[in-house]
Amino acid sequence: MKINIPPIVRDLPLKDYAPEMNGGVVKVWVNPTRDFTRRMIDIKPPTDAKESDWKDGIPPQNAEWFAELFSQDADPATHWTDAELQEVFQTDPALWGWLQAQAWNLIGEHIAGLEKKPARP
Repeated sequence: MKINIPPIVRDLPLKDYAPEMNGGVVKVWVNPTRDFTRRMIDIKPPTDAKESDWKDGIPPQNAEWFAELFSQDADPATHWTDAELQEVFQTDPALWGWLQAQAWNLIGEHIAGLEKKPARP
């Protein structure tokens, strides 16, 4: 029997970042494929990278990766572009940092939840 593994998407409520953002949600893909995850791991900053290198925005590979991570929901209206993420970074850099951290947290929680389930006999 073939198993179809769909993207599993969880809500990241923006009210958890700031109460003023109540109602906003980012959809996070919590079971990304190994190859997709490897792409992020393989994105290495140059050895001479400095914080000032971010002055013009998110490195393009990072923005593209997170845009794809935030665009797996069935509803296209919830999808993100790398340009939209660049705008978030320029408008509220703390929100960008929070989105990254919380996305990884949701992925970790998904994995941890799977590890806690008892094996079937």
